Amino acid sequence: CIIGLVFGSFGSVLASRLVSGGPLVFGSSRCPTCGNALKAWHLIPLISWACQHARCAFCNAKISVFYPIIELATASAFVFIYLKYDISFELAIFSAVSFLLIVIIAIDMRDKIIPDVLQIGLLVLAAIWTFYRSEWTHALEGAAVAATLGFGLRWGFFWLKKRESLGMGDVKFLIISGIFLGPFILLPFIFFAGVFGIITGTLWNRLGHGQEFPFGPALSLSLFLCLTVPEISHFFWGIYDR
Repeated sequence: CIIGLVFGSFGSVLASRLVSGGPLVFGSSRCPTCGNALKAWHLIPLISWACQHARCAFCNAKISVFYPIIELATASAFVFIYLKYDISFELAIFSAVSFLLIVIIAIDMRDKIIPDVLQIGLLVLAAIWTFYRSEWTHALEGAAVAATLGFGLRWGFFWLKKRESLGMGDVKFLIISGIFLGPFILLPFIFFAGVFGIITGTLWNRLGHGQEFPFGPALSLSLFLCLTVPEISHFFWGIYDR
């Protein structure tokens, strides 16, 4: 749990600096309002935010709930993976994947982009996972199916709506997911991404952000579900076996 909180704290910094262009590893954390460098005791995951009543210790500016949510989400994901897989190779890979997915969700919801550097990180992990399982054919088949679906949906939406509805970042994410999951679990992945997308879109609209919403969070949640709980695919195929 503590490891997850620490990674979550770094993830919140990463989500901010990847878009703003600040140093990713080195350099002091600063208040985005007053610019003062934060001390170590200002950066304790969850505790500092709560003890400071969600405000900067220097200028009293409000600190976004965005930071503790990322920390808590990362810790929760790490604990879930540990309870399911114990100390194992799966624990290491899935924890790394979940960390990147949470950062992707945070950035896509705020800035509506999925940075290529995070996609490359997922691609490297997908290659390691495939090598570990010795399922290169399975992975290539999944990537091919995902590419066909991704570009088909992108062009199909563009033809129907005369505007871009599925970004290239989403298409890249689909292809990487195909490498992770292979063709058999890819269709359940698409199904659950659609379910999460409906939920995300409804909440997005209810909160007053308009009809267009980022699809990255739905894709990320679905990949996490299908990768860490692969038996969920039996539920999907069971629906169509009835």
